[in-house]
Amino acid sequence: MGSCFADHVAEYLRHTLGIPAASFGESRFYDTTSVLQTVRHLLEAPQYDWSEMWVADEGAFAHPFRNPRYRAGTLEELQAWSDRIEGEARAALRAADFVVVTLGGTETWRDPVTKKAFVTMPFPDVFDTLLAAGGTEFHDVTFAENYANLERIYLMIREHAPQAQVIYTVSPIRMTFTVSGKDVANVTSQSKSVLRAAAGELADRYRNAGLHYFHSYEVIQYAAPGHTFFNPDDIHVSALGVRTVMHEFSRCYISPEARGGEYALEEAALKQTGTVAGVEQLAPYNVRAQAVCLLRTVGLEGLARRVYVRFVLPR
Repeated sequence: MGSCFADHVAEYLRHTLGIPAASFGESRFYDTTSVLQTVRHLLEAPQYDWSEMWVADEGAFAHPFRNPRYRAGTLEELQAWSDRIEGEARAALRAADFVVVTLGGTETWRDPVTKKAFVTMPFPDVFDTLLAAGGTEFHDVTFAENYANLERIYLMIREHAPQAQVIYTVSPIRMTFTVSGKDVANVTSQSKSVLRAAAGELADRYRNAGLHYFHSYEVIQYAAPGHTFFNPDDIHVSALGVRTVMHEFSRCYISPEARGGEYALEEAALKQTGTVAGVEQLAPYNVRAQAVCLLRTVGLEGLARRVYVRFVLPR
């Protein structure tokens, strides 16, 4: 769970490696306050009631603590939608072998009285609702607050799902805007640095107690010269970047027998080029290597790898 990068993690594990994985349905949590609030709601006690929902200008209902882009015609419809995705998330969290939390940023919007964090900046069509209820306020979560939030999240998961390992990672996706008055590049650097430092200190403190830091931010940020893992917008991570990060994730956390043939083919490409950036050589595999797919399907992984390296990798 966490920022949109969480979806990439779950998709790779599920579709590429065949490992059961899911991200929190239809919701994103970009700051640690929202994540903590949600974990508490799922594992300990409700953190909101239905009187706190937003009503848009056209009369539809929106959920400020899940996905406010979703609009329901009635409060009952919104409640049914929320109950479904929360029920699925609660069951997955309690049964998880590991929980990955992708940390997006430090900026958040919240209720000025209750201090409950909204999952995103309120949309214009709910301003009237917010003004009638007392407004909203912007808050940049400090290092101390992030550290405390991340520690509470970890301890809560370990209490209610003691079998679960917890992995914190900082999303490499850059911020697209800020309301802080600072330059967005400066804010991105400060925000990621705060999260990286807080997660790193906690991982060092609980290194032998089921808490880990995974370096997805570093893989992208410190790519080898001449390689870029960003889309043309220079904000979102490309498919190649995601694949590179997840290959490294697999190397760190997935046992060799569970990685499967896809990992082996990626590893062959990496050894061929001698650099993690060599995963970009995998692109032809996706469109031209039907023979490799067939060999893998019938269980001839070794032959598939040799055919891939010999005939598919560009020279």
